[in-house]
Amino acid sequence: MAGLANLPVLVFSLAAIHLLHSAIRKSFFSAVACLVLAISSSGNGLLVIPIGLIILILNRRYRRAFIWAALSALCVAAYWYGYSSQLWVGPTGTPVPMEMQFLRPAYFISFIGSAGGYPIKAGSLLAGILMCAFYLYLAKAGYFRRNPAIGYSVLFLLLSGVLVTGFRSNFGFSSSIASRYTIYSTLLLIFGWFAIVEEWLIAKAKPPFRNRILTMAIVLAIVFSVAMDVWGLVVLVRGESRSFLLTIRRTSIADIYFWKFVTKNDGLRAHAVKGGG
Repeated sequence: MAGLANLPVLVFSLAAIHLLHSAIRKSFFSAVACLVLAISSSGNGLLVIPIGLIILILNRRYRRAFIWAALSALCVAAYWYGYSSQLWVGPTGTPVPMEMQFLRPAYFISFIGSAGGYPIKAGSLLAGILMCAFYLYLAKAGYFRRNPAIGYSVLFLLLSGVLVTGFRSNFGFSSSIASRYTIYSTLLLIFGWFAIVEEWLIAKAKPPFRNRILTMAIVLAIVFSVAMDVWGLVVLVRGESRSFLLTIRRTSIADIYFWKFVTKNDGLRAHAVKGGG
């Protein structure tokens, strides 16, 4: 399961992006607080700094942009103070130096589509390709200009994928569908559903069950949920069966050794105890 830090960094980063679009002063300082909390939660919270500057400058809020930049500099200094790359822990549990690797497109695409990596790992590639194509279409159609908060939120998630690809791709392809990354992919699916609702469902004022897109989405969601539940149950039963058999096997071996131990004469048993056996 993903570490706890992966949840608050997303909450505070996306909250900061949302609050920066408000002209209210309280919202701006709330966004600053969310920025501090995001950076304190995880390193990819630093991505909110350039995104926030873009939002403020494009909205011509230059004074707030200056305050944002100054406070961000303090956050960066505090984050890197005493930082040691040797604390970066690899999949084997041993510390490894944190180094930027060459970007691997397949790893990045798999990260984007990691929500589709179960039960077949290769499904993350197909889901990633489809999601990237869909978001490119939304960008070309001007959806993000009409919904900048969602656009910058998606940008944050995609930039997080670039960072993960650069620093984690050397851990192997299977690490791209880890649970911590599936959270990002799931959020991309949610934002994509927002776009579908706004662009195609709300625009077409039809009764719910006369809307083919909505009906198809509901049917696919139900089929997908049932299929995943069935597959998960099968995996659980198989896992429980293997664990049960392994437990019986270990218990049987332990019983055999115990029986041999207690049937030995007192001299051999005393020798075994004295020797730490």
